[in-house]
Amino acid sequence: MSDKYFKRYTERQRSPSFEEIDRKDPVAFTEAREQWVLDRLVELETVKIYRERVAECYKKEEVNARQNCRKEVAVYWKAFQAYKAKAWGYTPDGNWSKWKVPVDQL
Repeated sequence: MSDKYFKRYTERQRSPSFEEIDRKDPVAFTEAREQWVLDRLVELETVKIYRERVAECYKKEEVNARQNCRKEVAVYWKAFQAYKAKAWGYTPDGNWSKWKVPVDQL
């Protein structure tokens, strides 16, 4: 089995993006799509970690949470808005299927 699945995200060699490949090549397209999906999943997990930090801060601070957890909430909100801006299929830049080449053009 290829060791691309056993390396950390930061150690892996990045596949070319959709702009860099010949979109008629199914292997290159699949690799670019896998890289795009992997990047999205990493962004999602980052947002989840920030959300957990906000929850921990709210539990720790209790009454003064709104005042003392502003930094954590700001970091979480910024990451969440960046993730949401690239929603799966809702924006022109957020869906890998916009790069597909129609069958009649192959």
